[in-house]
Amino acid sequence: MKKNKILQAVLGLVLVSVPLFAATTIVKTSRNDKDTSAGYTKDATELNRIVDVINIIENNFVGKEATPSKNDLYEGAVAGVVNKLNDPYSEYLSKADLNDFSEDMDGEYVGVGMTISKKKGEPLEVVSPFIGSPAEKVGIKIKDKITKVDGKDILPLTANETVKLLKGKEGTKVDVEVVREGKKDPMKFTLTRAKIKLEMVESKMLENNIGYVSLLKFGNHVGAEVEKAIKRFTG
Repeated sequence: MKKNKILQAVLGLVLVSVPLFAATTIVKTSRNDKDTSAGYTKDATELNRIVDVINIIENNFVGKEATPSKNDLYEGAVAGVVNKLNDPYSEYLSKADLNDFSEDMDGEYVGVGMTISKKKGEPLEVVSPFIGSPAEKVGIKIKDKITKVDGKDILPLTANETVKLLKGKEGTKVDVEVVREGKKDPMKFTLTRAKIKLEMVESKMLENNIGYVSLLKFGNHVGAEVEKAIKRFTG
């Protein structure tokens, strides 16, 4: 009988504890929901501010150049968020930019053929013109600094924005202004865009029957190219 009373007391304690636990959980969940809701409200307010600014620009802006389309303004707003990171390796890609990036990863595009380095606020530096490329043919050299493309100042542009100016249809021309170390005045070159095949893997046989494979660039098919290079040594 005593055991039964103790058991009933324990069960009663357990049954009472469960609702208390559930109530505590509900209170916490409710508080979290309130915090989340407040966060959403703040985000919505800030997003509406962006929309208001874009609408004001679209309806009232008067300038020398045509007002960008609404879509371009939204793209610029998103890009601005990423640019605020001040990280040279973080960049927003629009659909068009992504297509260009995909071209690059496939290893073939139409352009002037050179590896470049570019940061916002700085000229484009030529890391290396490709052998036989339009850039090499006109005399572009390593460490040349390009400051203008078709007369446009490229200092405020990102690397991706600058590359878009250099790319185009095969056979079309593009003018660049170059600052070269040791030269007092800027130099001007006219390049004819051509189809560029990117070499992603370099391989050769060294002395003592040692095979050398160098990965020049990452791309979609680089694994298969490395495999082919190795097979040439072992085949």
